[in-house]
Amino acid sequence: MAKSDDAAEAFLEALRPPGGAQHDPGATVATADNPRLSAKRPRETADLAAGAARMIRALGVRVASEDAELSQFRALAGELERALAHAIAGLRGHGMSDGQIGRELGVTKQAVAKRFPRR
Repeated sequence: MAKSDDAAEAFLEALRPPGGAQHDPGATVATADNPRLSAKRPRETADLAAGAARMIRALGVRVASEDAELSQFRALAGELERALAHAIAGLRGHGMSDGQIGRELGVTKQAVAKRFPRR
């Protein structure tokens, strides 16, 4: 396995629930504060995103202070792009328009359609 693959796997491992707990994809908690969906997973998305951001910053510090490979950021960028494309496809599947998605991303609906074409 390449070093960038190791870094990506370590990143994904850090996102897994502590104690080896398995996530139940069917488990949801009803919520009234999310206009897009009627339910969300028990782990808060904002907490997960904040944890990922901390890990990316930590990787930057490590790469800056050691003889680490800068290419690991390229691998993470690819993972982020694939995750974003997956999220956008899912939001479209839940009825969100490209205009709504664009407003959340701070871009036009045309930019969403061009960067993430429907398949």
